Amino acid sequence: MSEMSSWVLSLHEEMSFAEGDRMGHTTAIGFAKYTPGQLIIFTRHKLILAQRLCQGPMVAIFVGEDKILFNLPKNILCKHSMFFQKALDGQFKEALDRRMDLPEDDPTAFAYLIQWFYQGKVDVLHDCLTLRDKNRDLPIEREACRILFRLHHLSDKLLIKPPLHKGVLMELRVAFEQLQSKGLPVITPDLVIDVYQNTIERAALRKLVAQEVGKDFACWGYLDFQRSFEECPGFAVDLIMISRSAQIKDEEELGECS
Repeated sequence: MSEMSSWVLSLHEEMSFAEGDRMGHTTAIGFAKYTPGQLIIFTRHKLILAQRLCQGPMVAIFVGEDKILFNLPKNILCKHSMFFQKALDGQFKEALDRRMDLPEDDPTAFAYLIQWFYQGKVDVLHDCLTLRDKNRDLPIEREACRILFRLHHLSDKLLIKPPLHKGVLMELRVAFEQLQSKGLPVITPDLVIDVYQNTIERAALRKLVAQEVGKDFACWGYLDFQRSFEECPGFAVDLIMISRSAQIKDEEELGECS
């Protein structure tokens, strides 16, 4: 059963639950503020919306260098993405062929984007921890960070509405905390390059990465990040600006204490 089918089925179950209780009590399935009568209307509305989103033409989207195929309802894509809306609702070739190619994007990040379309949540860290390969040396939290960085970039690129940045940043904070609890640097030189090569200048992710590197820089040193500085000139500028801001803050705090 597909994720969408499971979701629609769960809505049926919610509606049946609500219709089974007509005594005026509020329910305990995530909608405590609704009475059973209101809940019936609410869940029926959700069910109708879900069914409408699943109807209509399908679009073949090929993602990454290996052209991983995602067959998705056009309605779902256009509901969540202004990029897809403009490409698929006009007279562009993509709209006529019902096919799009995203060769520069990460299929794994795209799969999590689709999860967010359907379920409104991001489970990257949970999935990475559940499916971890015990034979790999790479901390699984760092692999989760890489996916989350690319998901954040994909959200910007495809003009997702509303942005899923909040969910991504929450997941990143948890991953950062787990890496720190293990005594490991949060951001590696490779992650720096990955972020800076896939984001625009002044992107929020760049600032976040530079801040975390600033915290752990003593654990690494200039030589470790030499390739990052060479390939991503903006990284050096951001790191200097953040270090300067921290220095000014420290001086102000010392001035207040004196």
